[in-house]
Amino acid sequence: GYSGIAVSGDTLYTMYLRGNDDITIAADTRSGKTLWEHVSTRQTSRNLDYSSGKGPHTTPVVTGGRVFVVNTVGHVYALDAKSGKELWNVDLWK
Repeated sequence: GYSGIAVSGDTLYTMYLRGNDDITIAADTRSGKTLWEHVSTRQTSRNLDYSSGKGPHTTPVVTGGRVFVVNTVGHVYALDAKSGKELWNVDLWK
C-alpha cells in the first residue's frame, strides 16, 4: 500500500492490506504495540484498476478525537481515535 503515517500525541495511525481487507491500525509510538485495528472488507464486485498497486492508497486524518480513512473501494470511515470503534461510514460511489 501507499498509506502514509499520521501521528497524534503518542499514537500513530496508518493503513495496510491483509488478504482482501483494508486495515487501519493505531500503534503506540514508543513501544510499537498495536492499540487497535479496524477492518474494512473490499467489495470484489467493483472493477478497479490496481496497476498502481492494490493499496490502500490513503493516509488517515486525525482530528477532534476521530480518525478518518478512505478504503480502496471508496468507503469513508470515521473511527474513534482511542478505541477504533466505527462511528459511521459512507460509500462515496453511491
